[in-house]
Amino acid sequence: GFLFSMLHPRRYMFGMLQVLLNALLSLTPVIIRDDMADQIVFLNLVMLSVTLTHAYYRPFRVQGCNELHISVYSVHNQG
Repeated sequence: GFLFSMLHPRRYMFGMLQVLLNALLSLTPVIIRDDMADQIVFLNLVMLSVTLTHAYYRPFRVQGCNELHISVYSVHNQG
């Protein structure tokens, strides 16, 4: 319930996006088994797409949460 109270009413789809993100991050070694470089590229593509989607839609209601979330994702993409 707390996740939906943080989101704008028309942005509830981001709850499912977060579930999808967690699933993709945890299943990467299962999806791509043999090549470590492909796993890294896949993880970066997933994180980049989530960051850009979040930056475009800005789903959080609370002022500053969108910017904080985007900056955390951006730092992860640089590392």
